[in-house]
Formats: sequence, structure tokens, C-alpha cells
Amino acid sequence: MLKKLLCVMLVLAMLLTLCLTLASCNGEKGDKGDKGETGATGATGPAGITPQLRINEETNMWEISYNNGDSWTSLGVKATGPQGATGATGPQGATGATGPQGATGATGPQGATGATGPAGTPGSKITIGENGNWFIDGVDTGFKATDDIAKEFVPILRFAVSSDLHLRSATRDYDSAEILDSMFDTAYAYCATQKYQKLDAILFAGDFTENGAEAEMTKFFNYVNTNKQGDTVVRAILGNHEYYTTAYDDGTTNDSRYSDTSVAATYEKFLRLSGYESVDAHLEIGGYHFIVLNTDRYSYDYTGSKFSPKKLAWLETELAAADAADPTGKKPIFVFQHMPATGTVNNANQGASDDYLEAIFNKYPQVVDFSGHTHFPITDPQSVWQGGYTAINTASLAYLVTYVAGHPQYDRSSVMPTDWEGSWIASSAYDVIRNAGLYYMVEVNAEQEVRLVVYNIYSQSVQMIIYIGEVGDPRTYTYTDQRKYAAAPTFLPGAAITPQLITKNYARLNIPQASCDAGVNNYRVELYKGSTLVSTTYRLSCAFLGFAMPTTIGAPLTGLTPSTTYSVKVYPVNSWGTAGEPLSYQFTTAASNSAPVADVLSVSFNTDGTATNAITGNAINKEGTPTVAYNAVLGRNVATLDGASGYAFHEMFQHYERIQDGFTLETYIYVPSRPSEALNIISNMESGGFGYQYTSAGEIQLLCHGASGYDRASAVLPTGKWVHVVGVYTGTRIRLYFNGELVNEVTASKTTWKLPANGANYLCIGGDSTTYFPNGSSFMTGKMAIANLYSDALTSAEVAALYAALS
Repeated sequence: MLKKLLCVMLVLAMLLTLCLTLASCNGEKGDKGDKGETGATGATGPAGITPQLRINEETNMWEISYNNGDSWTSLGVKATGPQGATGATGPQGATGATGPQGATGATGPQGATGATGPAGTPGSKITIGENGNWFIDGVDTGFKATDDIAKEFVPILRFAVSSDLHLRSATRDYDSAEILDSMFDTAYAYCATQKYQKLDAILFAGDFTENGAEAEMTKFFNYVNTNKQGDTVVRAILGNHEYYTTAYDDGTTNDSRYSDTSVAATYEKFLRLSGYESVDAHLEIGGYHFIVLNTDRYSYDYTGSKFSPKKLAWLETELAAADAADPTGKKPIFVFQHMPATGTVNNANQGASDDYLEAIFNKYPQVVDFSGHTHFPITDPQSVWQGGYTAINTASLAYLVTYVAGHPQYDRSSVMPTDWEGSWIASSAYDVIRNAGLYYMVEVNAEQEVRLVVYNIYSQSVQMIIYIGEVGDPRTYTYTDQRKYAAAPTFLPGAAITPQLITKNYARLNIPQASCDAGVNNYRVELYKGSTLVSTTYRLSCAFLGFAMPTTIGAPLTGLTPSTTYSVKVYPVNSWGTAGEPLSYQFTTAASNSAPVADVLSVSFNTDGTATNAITGNAINKEGTPTVAYNAVLGRNVATLDGASGYAFHEMFQHYERIQDGFTLETYIYVPSRPSEALNIISNMESGGFGYQYTSAGEIQLLCHGASGYDRASAVLPTGKWVHVVGVYTGTRIRLYFNGELVNEVTASKTTWKLPANGANYLCIGGDSTTYFPNGSSFMTGKMAIANLYSDALTSAEVAALYAALS
């Protein structure tokens, strides 16, 4: 918008330079004669007409006139600032001097008529070209003028749409009830700020509950009936999750849960709790047709359809009726179901889509079809697809999944982003981003143009606007398969990779964000030793996750060799797997004989009871009321923990990749006595992870979640004295040291330990992490002087050196 405003200011400057009043031209002086008459003044040439600009007081739009204000034409640009004061009228050009009167004498011949003054120069002409850019006197400015920002879009219909809320009735419902409430609140708040203030409908394209249980559906519809406002129509659609409970009751399995009795039981419960007159429906809302179609098939051994033949026949009948009601064929027909048509949005694959829908929809190009189920971010450009009709992937309000474009393994697999730095894993959806926060506000104007306003629940603002335009003619479609040939992403001029941390076996680099009209999906990081490719890793760009965008993406490189020079090439990759030109960087790892340094966490306890990470200077969250005092014997500050206090290192999730194949956890603690029940010293364990547990038997155990549970090395901890405790995980061995001496060693069952559950992605100092309490639980009683975490598995000699340094 700033670029467009600068363009308008440039035009104004050009016009002002033309607003000079032309001086009138005078006739030539007659020849001197006796009493000669003064030569007649030459006629003034016609003044040129300078185009005029103004701001329309009613519409607040820029307008231009080429006929001195007799008529005005809108430029389609809304003035966003207050109207400036009228500029002062420029000074009138001086009148030409009158020729001196001739001396008295014989009348001389009349002087020739002065030449006509030149016409004023025509003002610059401002137009919008066929490519949608502003043109000045036929020259392309390069600035867009025809997108949805450049013209005022006044809706006559608006509805919100999302999917996959997965509402649970249990206490541990992953905040799904709060997200539902936030969606309603923000949708109505958005409408209140618009010229068209109605919210005509809210639709959920399936999986609005987790299991379809009676309590879950009751919770959902009770909320809807209590919180919908005015005449807003709210409609939920059955997805596959709504059949879980009835399928279990019927004794069927997940892949064949659509028996006649299961479907009938689900329908009965759905109608009874919703108050709907029918399961499937053809509604008219605001003069537009809305067709909702509910899943009744999902078995993988079915014929490729998620709907029975009876349902598909009903869909065709209702589409024909909606088409016949609009002889222009321009009004969009909105259709909603849970699974997408195969091969449309996000390259929907056959196992999770319907093979029959596209052929039906292709008969009606004005169809705008909304589906869910994929859990793909709606800001990914492939969430909108146009072929014979328009298909749109709705926003999941639960967990997000995506793909890593160009990755040989994860093109089609569900890859779950874990943080805003681009980390990702391919595992259980509930171990990663569980709560999403984007949904669509769909708007239609009187010209039958459609746009999608992507709203962010967490920032309570518009994330982006996707302009679809008219949908009745496929020849005008923008979001076709041709987009796969879009230009590759590019890094900005001067962009460079920068190092964040380089050790003897690890490097973390910062990748600057690239840009691309087709969307940046990921960064492919190639690591070389000389000319040999050592490894290839991928980092999601995070541009489409709905979070505040970081300026850089962190790229961890593990398993490096000391004193070795490496080079990296980082390629930006768009959503279709097209890679742009890479950035390059070279670095050398530290020598192997360098002293070990805590490079993930080094806790500095402050005398005011707070704590910071000495590596970064960032504050560490505090729980309860730990106290800190200087210990003269140890020569350092010591934290006293009372069994209900501790600290939480919430940046832990940024470091998982670098320590999964090896780490060292160091602490220096004093415990007065054995606990009556198991407590924790330093821990990040919740269905995975690692940490120290202190048992009622007096053992301190280093646990790492391996192949099927926790592997542990343990030894009895002396009480009433300071003990230097170091645990080392090598990927193959788990070792426990007291005061520099090895006290136990076991074999690790897995070379990389399992990550902890989502919500517990932090390290608790003095206790354990948990999804229930944001800063920890299971706190210890005692004192702590050191809490360090290394990204390297230290040797026995290095552990002994750490203890010797304390002495």
C-alpha cells in the first residue's frame, strides 16, 4: 500500500509543476509614424487544460478530471490519510507591457497582429493498464492498481468458515473451547468495523468434535446456540471424527466404521442435538445458495468416494436447482463437505479425498467448494485451487500439518511444524502444534467477486487477503495448476547467512527470509566438506503458520568434526518445489582440545530470586518463590528450593535437534534428606524427553526416553552434602557421574530419544515439565548452585575436569 501511495504522490508532484498560468502574448510594436495608432494587442492563446485530482468527500476515493472539474473519474485508490487543505492558487502571469505610443505624425500602417500564444501543455494522463498496473502517459509504473486493496470492496454477503476444531468434553481439551470462543468473538468484532456489518453465516466443514461423543456435540451446540448473534446461520458438518463413538459402540473399526447402524446412530444424535431439520441441506442465505454435504463413507477399501451414491445423486440435483435459479451463471454457489476432491487443494491424495466430486463440480464453474480434513495452513498458496470450478481448503482450528516441498520423503507425508524457527518432525500430531488460530472470512460484493479474509485469532487481526474474483468463467481463473511454473524464490540483495553458534561438533546458522509470489515453503540446507555433500536438511519458512514472522530461520548442523572447514548452500524452495539461487557460507569448527562449554543453557541465579541464561542473557521463567543468596564457600550464588518453586527454560524447544543424539546435563546440588515420593531435579519429561528424577529410595536417575520407554542410569545420592552430578547421553550409552567419577552406565535403546509431548516443551530447573502447569511441577527441596546443558556428550576426562574446576 505504501508503494501505491508513493506513486500517487509522484503523480501529484507532476501535476503541480504543470499548474503555471500561461502569460498572455502581445502584438508586435507598430512602425513609428506621425501620430501612429498603437498596434492591437495579439490574442491570448488558449490555456492548456491541466488534469485535476481530488478526494471524494463521500467515498474517500481519489478522483481525476480532464475537463476542469465538469466530470470526475475514480482512480480506484482509497485515500488512507486525512484530506489535505486546498493548495493556494498559483500567481497569475504578468500582463505583457503595452507598446509605447508613436509620436504624433502621419498615420502609419497598423501593426501586424501578434502571433497566437502557445497552447498549454496537456497534463499527464493516469490510467490502469491491462496488467493491472498504474500507467503515467502510457509508461508502466510497476505498481499494481487492480487488486483488492486498490479498489474498495464492499460486501453484500459475509460468512466465516473453518474446520477440524476437534472439540473435546474432557478437561484436557487442548484449549479447543477457548479457540471456538475466540473465533466467534473476533468474527463479530471484525464485522462491527466494516461498512457491511452483518455476519450472515458461520460454517464448520467437519470434525467439529474429537470423537462425536454425546458430551462433545452437546458442548458444541450449547455454545453455538448461546453465542450466535442476530440471524447468523451456524451450520456444522459431519466429518470422519464424528463417527468415532458410534463406531466403537457398534463394534466396527476406524477404517470401516460406516455401517448402517453406526451412520443411523450418528445421524440421530447429530439432528437431536443440533436442531437441524435434515442432515444434508440446501440453504439460501443472503440470496446465495449454500449446499452442505455430510460424510457417510471413509473406508479405504471403498470405491474412492467418501459419500454414498445416494448422496452424490442428491448433490447433483441440488446443484442443478441452484444453477437454474441464476440465469447469469455468475453468482457463486457455495458447497461444504469434509474431504476435498482428489488432486485439488494441497494436492489432496486419494486416501484422504473423494474421487467423484470433481466431475460433478466441473459442470458448474460457479461452484466454490470448501473442504477440511487436510489440516494444511490456509496461508499456503495451494490451499486455493481452480480448474473447472474453485476449491478452497478451510482452516483447521486444531493442529497444523504441511509438507516439505521438494523433500524426497515428505512431499506427501504429514510434517508437523514444531516452532517458529522452522523445526519439524513427522510424528504424532499431538506432539506438535496442537492449536491453530486462522480462519476465513468469505466476502462477496455486488459484482459477484469473492475474496477470502484470513483472520488470525491470536493477533486479532487480518493476516492476509486472498482475492479470488469472479468465479463463473474458468477462463478468468487465477489459481490454476499453471502456478507451479511461477518464479523461484529469491533472497533480497545483500542477504547473508550469519552464524549464531559454532562449537567443535555443532553449528547453528541464521537463514534470512526469502520472498516469492508463490510462497516460500522451506529452505534446503546442503552441508559440504570440500566438494563432498555431507548432509541435507530442510527448514520450514514458517511464513504460513500464522505466527509473528522471525527475520531469520535457525538451521542447526549436528555431528560435525572438530577443526574442520565446512561450507553450506541454502536454497529457498516454493510450495511447488522450485528452488531459487542459494546463499553460501563457510565456517570452521572449534578444536577438539578446547575446554567444554555449556552452549545450550547455563543458569545464572540472581540474588533477587530470578534467573537468566548466561549464554544469551535471556530471563528464565520463575515458579513459586525460590530464594537466592551468595555462598562464600562455593564462591557463587545458590538457589534454595522449597518443594514448590523452580525455574522453566522455555527456549528448550529451539535446541531439541542439536541434543537428540547426544548431550551432557550438569548440576551441583545439596539435598537434606530423601524424599517421601519421587521428585525431579532438572527434567523435561512428559511422554518423552530426558531429565533427573530423585526417588524415595534415595536414587538419582538420569532418564532418556528410548525405543519403548525410559532408559535410566541410577545411583544413590548422598544427602546432607554438595554433590556434583553429571549425566551423559551418547546415543548408545547413558552415563551417570558423581563428583567426577562414573557411578553407573547403561545401554541406550535408541540412538535418538523421543521428544516430550506438546505443551511440555521446556526444561524445568528444580522440577519437571508438564502440559498442565506452564512452569513445572514435582519440585525438589534443597539447594542448587549449577544447572548447565551441553550439546555434546562429554568424555570422562572432560567430566572430571568440570569437577576439578569446582575444587
